[in-house]
Amino acid sequence: LSVALSMRINEIKSRSIENEFRNLRLADRVEAARWFAHESRRPYQGILLGIENILSKTTDSDAKLSLMTLRSQARRALAGINTLAHNLVFGNAEMTRPREVQARDIIRPAIDEILDSHRGKSVEIETEIPEDCLLKVDPEQMIRVFVNLISNAVEASAENETVLVRFSKDQVSRLLVCVS
Repeated sequence: LSVALSMRINEIKSRSIENEFRNLRLADRVEAARWFAHESRRPYQGILLGIENILSKTTDSDAKLSLMTLRSQARRALAGINTLAHNLVFGNAEMTRPREVQARDIIRPAIDEILDSHRGKSVEIETEIPEDCLLKVDPEQMIRVFVNLISNAVEASAENETVLVRFSKDQVSRLLVCVS
């Protein structure tokens, strides 16, 4: 009963954390999730190091079996923390289903976030996106992809340069994205 109750409390805490994260800007969610994952992983990493240390010194097969089970549980806990951190940034997998959106609706928030985070650098970002450019994507995840891609171009650019983001389709209707 106490294990079930503890799991339910953790589930409620996770849901309330997720709701709080949804109210943050994407960059802030990423930073907060990194901090959460780092702080949450620390005890399990210590446990894993201790288990590995004891495993290397013990010769008792029953003790080794118990330690290997504990190690497996600690690894699963770490994987769960990584999954929770990812979900805090991007939402639950059930909620991140691809849907059809205009490319402009993805690029605009990405550019706004980049310009906000690179205020000290005078780089202009221009876009060439066809009017009918529809994408079937998870918008939040795709915004993150474009933030990373365009940020790299901005960081590699000299002062007063222009970064061009161009969308086009090839002969078989694949979307081509060029950042220069």
